[in-house]
Amino acid sequence: MTTLTRHHQEQGIALRRICQAAHVGYRSFLRWKRRCGKGEPAVHEPGPAPLGPLDMESVWERVRSLHHGHHRTRGTGALYEELRHGLSRRKLQAFIRHAREEQQADRAAAQWRLEWRISFGRVWAMDTKEVPLPDGTRFWFQTIRDLGSRYTLAPFGTHHPSGSEIAAWLEEAFRSHGAPLFLRMDNAENENCPEVMAVLARHWVIPYNSPLHYPRYNGGVERAQSELQDEFEDWTAGLAVVPPEHLPVYAAEAVHGLNHKLRPVLGGRHACQVFTRDAGHAILTPGQRKEIVDELAALAAVLPGDETGLNRHQVRRAWRHAVEWWLEKEGIIRVIQTPSVNRFPDETCAVICVA
Repeated sequence: MTTLTRHHQEQGIALRRICQAAHVGYRSFLRWKRRCGKGEPAVHEPGPAPLGPLDMESVWERVRSLHHGHHRTRGTGALYEELRHGLSRRKLQAFIRHAREEQQADRAAAQWRLEWRISFGRVWAMDTKEVPLPDGTRFWFQTIRDLGSRYTLAPFGTHHPSGSEIAAWLEEAFRSHGAPLFLRMDNAENENCPEVMAVLARHWVIPYNSPLHYPRYNGGVERAQSELQDEFEDWTAGLAVVPPEHLPVYAAEAVHGLNHKLRPVLGGRHACQVFTRDAGHAILTPGQRKEIVDELAALAAVLPGDETGLNRHQVRRAWRHAVEWWLEKEGIIRVIQTPSVNRFPDETCAVICVA
C-alpha cells in the first residue's frame, strides 16, 4: 500500500489506475488506507473479531461430541451460530475436520481386538459399575481386574466413588497384591484425577486410557462387571429389600464366586488359583519400570510422525499405541484384526521400523 501511495504522489497518476495496474481492488485499497489512518492493521483476519478469549479445550470437547459422518458433521451450523462472535468459521471448520479424522481413526482401530495371554500382574483394568438393588436403591462396584489371570477385586460404595476413594482402594490393592505394570482405564474424571495419578506414580504403575466414546476397548473389565452383577443378582434373587448392613456380605460372596469360576482360558482353573500362585512373579523393580517408561516415551514420540502441535487426545492415542506395541512384543497380548485394517491408521509406519 505504501508503494501505491508513493507512485500516486510522485507521478500524479490516479489511484484507481495505479490499483488497476497492480491488480488491487480500488475499494480494498481505500479500506486499507482508512484502517491505517486509524492506527489499525491494514488487513484483518477473516471472520468476526473475537469478543473475548474462548476456552479452546471446551470448544474442542464440544466439537468432538458432534455426530461425525464420513464426510459431513451434523450440528456444525448451530455450533457456529453460538460461537461466531468468538471464533471464525475457518477455525471452527479446522476443528471439525480434525475431530472427524480422529474419530474415523478410532473407528478403524476398533476393528481389531486384543487377546490376553496368561500373564500375571502385568496389566490391570478398572471401571465403575452401578448396580441397582431390588428396592430401587443403588450402589457402585469399582471393578479392578488382572487381565492375565481374570482375578477381580471389587471394593464398593453406596455412592458414586470419588477420586480420593478410588485412590485409597488402589493403594490398598497394590499393598495386598503388588502393583501391576500397567493400569488400563476409561476417561472418567474420578479415575483420572490427581489423587489417582499420584498413587500410580508412587508405585510406578503406567496408566493408559481407552479411546473416548468406545467402552468396548476396555472389554476385559466390562466383562468382569457383567459377570459380577450376575453373581450379585444370584445372591440377592428373591429379596425385595437388601438391608444396607448385608451389602458387604453379598458383595464379598459375589466377588468370591467370580474368582472361583472355572475358565477354559485358564486351562480349567479358576482365577484365584492362577493369581495367588503366580502374581508375585510379575513384580518389577522401580528401575525396571523406569526403563519401560523411557522406552514407551521414545516410541510414542515417533508414532505420530510429527510431534509438534499435538493436542491431549492425540498424545493419549500415541501413548496407547506404544503400550500396545510393547505388550505385543512381550507376548502379553495377541492382536487379532481384519487383514485390511491398519493397526495405526492415523500414524506413519515408523512404528514398524522401530519394531
